[in-house]
Amino acid sequence: MRFLLIGISIFASIVSEGQKSDLSWYKMLQGKIDKYPVTMHLHKAGPSYTGYYYYDNQQQPIYFSGDDTTEKGTVRLYAYSSDVNNEQFSFTVADKTASGTWRKSDSSRQLTFTASEASLPLSFQYIYSEGETKLLPKAKESPVATYEGSAVWPVEKNATADFVRREIRKSFAEKDPGGEIGGLLLKNKKKFFEDYRADNGDLKEADLEEGGISYNYDLSERLQIAFQSPKLVCLAFTTYSFTGGAHGNYGTTYTSLDLTRNKALEVKDVLNAQGLKALQRLLERNFRRQFNLKDTDPLSEGGLFEDHIKPNNNFYVTSKGIGFSYVPYEIGPYAMGEVNIYIPLKDVQAYLLPAFKSLIQ
Repeated sequence: MRFLLIGISIFASIVSEGQKSDLSWYKMLQGKIDKYPVTMHLHKAGPSYTGYYYYDNQQQPIYFSGDDTTEKGTVRLYAYSSDVNNEQFSFTVADKTASGTWRKSDSSRQLTFTASEASLPLSFQYIYSEGETKLLPKAKESPVATYEGSAVWPVEKNATADFVRREIRKSFAEKDPGGEIGGLLLKNKKKFFEDYRADNGDLKEADLEEGGISYNYDLSERLQIAFQSPKLVCLAFTTYSFTGGAHGNYGTTYTSLDLTRNKALEVKDVLNAQGLKALQRLLERNFRRQFNLKDTDPLSEGGLFEDHIKPNNNFYVTSKGIGFSYVPYEIGPYAMGEVNIYIPLKDVQAYLLPAFKSLIQ
């Protein structure tokens, strides 16, 4: 091999299938913020925590991230509900319960947060791998490539769990129909490091005097649960990549799974023909709601490139709504980030197909 997997050149941690460990896990927590029922899909990988939570009366997933090292023994999360509010959770997890506080922003008052681990219709492990390698091991200040990968992985051995495992492999563009997720993450990490050295094989230490930081590559790929009910699971596959240039690229791809038919849903499995025709109007109406635009305001005043929003295939469903996600540059500038438009169920109730209605009843 062209580089050594020893010392500080690369460090790796992987929790594999069947191994019991407190280093990584996935928990679905159900409880309350003050008097408001909430559900949290909490994923732990070492000291890092990521995932989604939502208010049960809306079920609009809100992404969060955090750690348990900022304050020892306490999980600190920041939830990104809007540009102006970074909600904050601070709580402890003991056995199957979480207790602590929540606040809407730095200046708002704290409310109590309590939750208990819920029994899952489909149980998951959370597997992760991480590592880094130096480009010039002998250099005093060498650029590095850093990798982190993680994914939920069904525990059960049945047809539904096998179906979900196949969909997870598809998210990672894995063609092996029987491969385990731990081996897949290790393979992706190895390939990323090999490509890093191949792309920069001619670099000399003298080349680092100008723009050396641009040779620090990063790849992150996480597959997590954004929503789960007895008949539905929504997977969120988030990637971030920096391989030189002005900034990295990132985005989230959603996959909604019908656990009763072992089927990945398309929009046409959710809405009838009239609903499909109404989607653009509904997306534009709810974008205006989210960005406080009047009905007569052009969408470009909300930051979009154009004054219309066409549906795409990157969508998710919950029992209370349907959301469409657009990656940076798809309909708005990079600075706008991902654009996530959530349509409440009441807006599409008349268009729902009977088969989909059966999943959310």
